Amino acid sequence: MSELKPDAEVISVLIERFNKQRLPRAMGIKQRLDQGEKLSDADMTFLEHVLADARKLQPMVERHPEHQQLVVKAISLYQEIVAKAAENET
Repeated sequence: MSELKPDAEVISVLIERFNKQRLPRAMGIKQRLDQGEKLSDADMTFLEHVLADARKLQPMVERHPEHQQLVVKAISLYQEIVAKAAENET
């Protein structure tokens, strides 16, 4: 139980960061890809950081299933970005 309070604080910060930084940037990348552009090096770096963070946060998400739907939606968005980027490369 001692992990739950610190987890709640971390989750709060992560949700704020997602809403204010990561989601807008991901949506911008997706919009550019939908217009036929390719991923830039900065986009690739951003996506690599997101993936690394997601791996580190997996145990916390498992402890807090109430946030799994948000995580699933975010992962779905990033999968769409990667799929569209691959499509644009061909």
